[in-house]
Amino acid sequence: MNEVNVIRESNSCKRLTICFVCLTSEIGGLTTLVSRRAAWCKKHGLNSIIITRGGPWLDLYKNSGSDTIVLTDREHDFPVAIVNEYYNTINSIAARISKYDPLYFESYCSKTMFLTSTLLNLFPRAIGGGYIVQDKAFIDMPRQIVKTLVDNGLIYSMNEACFKAHELSLGASFTNKKIFPLPIEFNGTDIPGDTCFNEYTIVTIARLTKMKGYISGLISEMPKALEKNNKIKLIIVGSGEEHGQLTRTVKKLNLHKNVVFTGSIPENELGNVLRKAHVYVGMGTTLLIAARMKIPCVMACPWTNEAVTHGFFGEKCGFEVGEIIEGEPIYKCWDKIFEIFNSKSLRDHIGNIGKTKVAKDFDEDVVMVNQIKYFNTLNKSLINVPPPAFSITQGEFRRFIKRFCYGNDKAIQIGRIAHKFLMQIKNKL
Repeated sequence: MNEVNVIRESNSCKRLTICFVCLTSEIGGLTTLVSRRAAWCKKHGLNSIIITRGGPWLDLYKNSGSDTIVLTDREHDFPVAIVNEYYNTINSIAARISKYDPLYFESYCSKTMFLTSTLLNLFPRAIGGGYIVQDKAFIDMPRQIVKTLVDNGLIYSMNEACFKAHELSLGASFTNKKIFPLPIEFNGTDIPGDTCFNEYTIVTIARLTKMKGYISGLISEMPKALEKNNKIKLIIVGSGEEHGQLTRTVKKLNLHKNVVFTGSIPENELGNVLRKAHVYVGMGTTLLIAARMKIPCVMACPWTNEAVTHGFFGEKCGFEVGEIIEGEPIYKCWDKIFEIFNSKSLRDHIGNIGKTKVAKDFDEDVVMVNQIKYFNTLNKSLINVPPPAFSITQGEFRRFIKRFCYGNDKAIQIGRIAHKFLMQIKNKL
């Protein structure tokens, strides 16, 4: 038995159902990751359940998985739920998935891992673990618990850099790091980008959040870039809380002729924008989509308002797609962009090696098969994971509001909108 009692021994058995527990409130990389993985399972004869909350991505989930369980506003706020309310939620979910036992639960943050841990008490043949896809997903879990789960192979990640970020933030060293890279469909039939250009077009696709601060850096440094080449256009695809600040910067720098905001675009329509790209700058899934089309990609680093990079996608070993890599040199994105602008042979070379790397390391038919095999060899599972920490004041306040509004989903929904608005104001201060 581990010194932190979050592991239980489980009988190994073939699990033909994957249950994805994803309660994110935003459309972005995690949303598309879950939908792609669920769709792959369904396509290959495995059951895939998505436990989620209502939102604009719900139709995408319903079309991807075998089954979708949508939690109400009251149900998904389980970390501060009244005890009876919480167990009503658990029993309701368990009843809806009981026909799929044995199964594998996959969580994406400490909040959903807490929910998964409780569900596992009702499914002794099930296994549950977590997938780190962002560097702050499990940061509010106690360090020793995260370390125990990782060392037992129950938290895995998409690359080494994600693990390194967690080791740094938690002050821990992990000994059993399981890596399954971002999976993406690869059939070799994508139409490549244009080869002739009247202007030099940069495309980036991202949620406009503080994490994607490189977009602010690209815009701020664009006037100097235009002094070298006045035919540059930057197309920004996506939406988010930073949209207002970015548009104000564009107006201040008089870049309205050179910077275009398209808003969010469905994934199946991204190719129409990407085909205009001379070069792609970004990270994550959309970078893989661009590289799949032989578009040269500059990997942007997150969590900085400077547009910096470790280089071109395809040049380095590993499964990183924009994360900060310890010990690797950092360059300015604009310097790498101009290298592509100034050399057609380099553009062709980076495009070719990028597409080759996607096929070799990120093809979902390879990644998902390896991951399903791994699930079916596990004989341990998480249990007793604590809820995310709230301050006493915050937790009791939320419980009071829930009691006051109990039975009134509309009141709770209005409260969420007000809370989100106040948080946006706080972030701008």
